[in-house]
Amino acid sequence: MPHGYLQITSDPSGEPIPLETERAVVGSGPEADIRLPAESGLAAAHFELEPREVGCRVRSLPGVSPAQVEGMPHEDGVLPWGAEIHVGASRLRLVREADDGQRARPSLVMILAPFILGFALWSILSESDRAAIPEAPSPPALFADERTSCDGGEAPARAIAVRDERAGRAMIERYPFDPAEGVQAVARLRHAAACFRAAGDRESESRVTERRTELEERVRQDYGEARYRLGRALARRDYQAALHQTRRLSALLSDRPGTYQEWLTTLERRLRLRQADR
Repeated sequence: MPHGYLQITSDPSGEPIPLETERAVVGSGPEADIRLPAESGLAAAHFELEPREVGCRVRSLPGVSPAQVEGMPHEDGVLPWGAEIHVGASRLRLVREADDGQRARPSLVMILAPFILGFALWSILSESDRAAIPEAPSPPALFADERTSCDGGEAPARAIAVRDERAGRAMIERYPFDPAEGVQAVARLRHAAACFRAAGDRESESRVTERRTELEERVRQDYGEARYRLGRALARRDYQAALHQTRRLSALLSDRPGTYQEWLTTLERRLRLRQADR
């Protein structure tokens, strides 16, 4: 019995595709379990689906553009049944199987949900600027600074390494209270490892590199979680939760100015206005 169905809403004549296995790769290549036409815009293996009771986990595979859910990038996370995702040139809906065992047909709520949620975001972005930011731009990478050499002027490399390791540790302690500290700590620990290497202290380099790798993974996960929660909060019109995640993302990206940061600034202003209206 299928765990659910994948409905291609951009092709109304298409039949729902049953999700027969606990995990299915969707793409346009021969390695995909669910293969869509090349004109769909999907990579050969684009994303994975894992049906669950409350919804379906959607995980974009490495090296591909992530799916869009209500205008927000979605890299990994469980979406409720009835959610619609945009991938490449395709619009797809996750459909729960019908109770009577027949081919699943979306309920009226499922049919209207994407339009209702889209209108919720549209209404948040006030009349004057709706056209300026129809959806979130692609989020930037958190760790663009891949510096691997020790740059400390005349100071001894080991002294610089010790200084940066201490600074990085202090930033890690402050990270729960200031997201920007986590991103900065990764850069300081990376530089500390480079300086330990320049000083010939391989043991300290290995220790700091291990700590930096663990922290970087933690911050990356927090970054993805914040984007996902922002999208869900906007869909629910939970302005307080959306404002919290917007500020969290702004702090994480404080050293990464650009179109995404500008979008967050504008969104924060809209959310504060909505709260004031209430």
